[in-house]
Amino acid sequence: MSNVWFVGDIHGGHRNVHKFRKQFESEEEHFQHVKDNFHKVVKKRDKVFFMGDTAFTLERLQDISTWVCGRKVLICGNHCHTEDTELLTSEGFVYVGDITEDCEVASVDLSNGIMDFVKPSRIVVNEGSATYSVKGTWLDERVSSGHNIVLDGKLTPVKDSVGSYVNRRFTLSAKCEGLGVDITDNMIKLLTWVIMDGTIVRYSDKKTRVQFKLSKERKIERLETLLLEMKIPYTKRLCKKHGLNKLQPYYIRIYGEHSLMLHKILEDKKQLPRSWRNLSYAQVRLLLEELSVTDATKEVNKIHWSTTSKNDVDVIQEACVKNGIAFSFKERKNASGFKNGKQQYICNICDGTSIISSKPVIVEPTGCLERTIGVTVRHGTVVSRRNGKVSVTGNCTDQIPMKVLCEYFDEVYSLYKWHEFWLSHCPIHPDELRGKVNIHGHV
Repeated sequence: MSNVWFVGDIHGGHRNVHKFRKQFESEEEHFQHVKDNFHKVVKKRDKVFFMGDTAFTLERLQDISTWVCGRKVLICGNHCHTEDTELLTSEGFVYVGDITEDCEVASVDLSNGIMDFVKPSRIVVNEGSATYSVKGTWLDERVSSGHNIVLDGKLTPVKDSVGSYVNRRFTLSAKCEGLGVDITDNMIKLLTWVIMDGTIVRYSDKKTRVQFKLSKERKIERLETLLLEMKIPYTKRLCKKHGLNKLQPYYIRIYGEHSLMLHKILEDKKQLPRSWRNLSYAQVRLLLEELSVTDATKEVNKIHWSTTSKNDVDVIQEACVKNGIAFSFKERKNASGFKNGKQQYICNICDGTSIISSKPVIVEPTGCLERTIGVTVRHGTVVSRRNGKVSVTGNCTDQIPMKVLCEYFDEVYSLYKWHEFWLSHCPIHPDELRGKVNIHGHV
């Protein structure tokens, strides 16, 4: 007579498994212990359900495939995000439902805070998941009940984290190595001025001018100093006062080859180049410094900025997040009050280890069943954005692609209904069970 067995969280090849299963001295000792116990009870005709987090390396997966039993069934992880969540990829933020196995998704190693980009090993869709909200001034996550959030730099089950927290306990950015754009510091400054405070007038393909209309003395002096440093000729003349303007405005204009050069670099678009998503930390600091002079306000280590350009928001936010700088924004429709007013983006940028906010982060169940999508990548983390707020959050830790897993198991599922049971890697919220019982791993 055959039996059915369940084994969870073998963590084969997980090099640090002995650090949280402290009765073992090494991963090798831990793996051999599990293997020995498996063969003490499982017979060659038995069916075994492997309840997720089974193997982190191909070597361990191949070893497990030789373990004697009748049929091996793998239940993959079910850490998931709602469809209105975006994930950071090498091409920018992409909605989780549009992520494919060809995308390179950002993942952060929590041991050192370094971000890299890798292709997902698995994408899982769950049609009805009970969800939790993780919401504060600087972050906004909506995730399935089996999800891990990053709290105090560690992966922590969201269902065990219900409560109120201060912002600094969450990870809002990381460091990406090898960043930098081939551009001079002064050119970053000047292009920021052109995009934020200038106007490009195009007469023809060979004739353009760049124009600034400024009235504040500090801005006039700063721009003139920059142009003199760059040896760019310009003209300056008075312009007529209008309305309630008490300060005398001036036109500062750039003509000729220098104007054509700026026009060419910006590719005929008065917006930040997409390549600036990969600015280095020093380059981002230059950009933010000029932004605070031209189009934003600065308060201690915070910058407050409003714009109608979603491109510029996306570029600066991604550059900040990759360089350990927190950035959040919210959309405000027709903030100007005019009939045809454009949608505005109200942005807050904070370059510092401590984010000052009197409002707490609240973790709580939503009481909703929602469609969720899980994207599995290295390190068990992704960088998510929801409603303009970015955070590093958890995900499944399996680093082996689905097509490889299918070669070593007889059946592979993300969620499986077996008799009166739901089988899953992470615990399923009671609202999802629909009268059934949950057997799960993630212990």
